[in-house]
Amino acid sequence: RRPWLIGLLGGAAFLTRAPLAFALPMYAILLWPMPDDDETWPPIPFRVWASLTLGALPSLLFFFWYNDVRFGNPLESGYALSTLPPFLETLRQQGMFSTSHVGMNIDYLFLHLPTPISTFPFFRPDGLGMSILLTSPGLLLAIRAPWRSRIAVGLGLAALYVLIPTLLYYGGGWLQYGYRYALDSIPFVIALCALAVARHGLGWGWRALIAFGMVVNLGGVYWAYHL
Repeated sequence: RRPWLIGLLGGAAFLTRAPLAFALPMYAILLWPMPDDDETWPPIPFRVWASLTLGALPSLLFFFWYNDVRFGNPLESGYALSTLPPFLETLRQQGMFSTSHVGMNIDYLFLHLPTPISTFPFFRPDGLGMSILLTSPGLLLAIRAPWRSRIAVGLGLAALYVLIPTLLYYGGGWLQYGYRYALDSIPFVIALCALAVARHGLGWGWRALIAFGMVVNLGGVYWAYHL
């Protein structure tokens, strides 16, 4: 009902994590009224979108001003100027955003596993990342969201769009226990999980997955001091 407020909060989120700017178009689509089965598609809500844009505008203007004050260039956020260890410098030379980094980020997000060890806590992360299927398996609950609903599709697309620049980014997220860049998309996935629970409830199998993720993250507390 207040698109300017959605824009204001979306813009503020962008200032904390730049990839969240990719969620703003999804907010605009969700603000477009859906037609009933017997109606034609409603006209494009230009006034609503204008209100959304005006709400986000202060954050965008601040972003450009702050960059200009810091680096003398409104388009320079500092990521291209940071001092890096040699292996990250080599990756950045391939492009700050490049399809050559997708395989590495997919690995850190879904596939990367810790090394088994014989002493407590019986696994050792390498600090490069760890599969989200280990650190947060309860998020798989999102697959049970009501995907025929517009809000579920919107949330899913927002999570995907926000993930796109992350998968193209050279940094990989070092130093990390899980895959910290996934945090940009996780709020949308949590909302999908909430929709799933509202419709289907939360069975013991899902509770066990959530508990498993909690145990894995307790291991992260240990490795924060011993890695």
